[in-house]
Amino acid sequence: MFPVYMFIMVFLVWVGNGNGHKDDCPFWFDCGNHGKFGYPFTTLQRQDCGIWPIHGCDDRNPNSGQGVTLKIGSWWIKVRNFEMQSIITIVYFIDDHLNHLLQSDSCETFNHNISLPPSSPLGYFTINNNITIFKCNRTRQVKTPRTFLKNTSCACDIFMGPPHSDDVSHNSLASSCSMVQLPVNGYAVSANPFAFLTADIPLQFHPSDECFQCLGAGSHCHLDNQRKPHCAPRYF
Repeated sequence: MFPVYMFIMVFLVWVGNGNGHKDDCPFWFDCGNHGKFGYPFTTLQRQDCGIWPIHGCDDRNPNSGQGVTLKIGSWWIKVRNFEMQSIITIVYFIDDHLNHLLQSDSCETFNHNISLPPSSPLGYFTINNNITIFKCNRTRQVKTPRTFLKNTSCACDIFMGPPHSDDVSHNSLASSCSMVQLPVNGYAVSANPFAFLTADIPLQFHPSDECFQCLGAGSHCHLDNQRKPHCAPRYF
């Protein structure tokens, strides 16, 4: 006869799987010579345990130059550095195409949109230290808002301002011009955008409210089978 306690164990496992609770997701995982990683990163084998699978953990040769790579849509980035403190995660990488445009002072720089990983119930990404740039058709004769600088070296007028400029200035440009946000290198903003724009991009991950509370309690946040945030006990 099938033991009663075995039936109870099977039933509990079935219920857990039915609810999509994968409580065996590790809080940290080993990525070879690159160190240990955790939320929001995960391995290729356990993509349900995070939002961004890391490639290159199996490269055991520190001198191979391969490094860690991450995928954004169909685009691959080679990571220069990680910064992980508590729930703050920042990924540093070089945008090769943007770097080429900046080095040649190309006006195509202002057509370059930096791709971000898609948002998830686990959180979303933003670019740190960026500046808002508007590209305006010169025939419109757009006036320079109070908080913006103007550059006329390209075929279009280029207006540059802070990401949190006042609504009046922002809306007056947004209604007539195209907008792009590009990273800055920390130098003073001037009328020459090529002096302060950079292709060295800090990409910061922001946990969702549910995951923020979960991580604050020392637990692990990942997606269940219904792609909803699930807070699981810490597992080593």
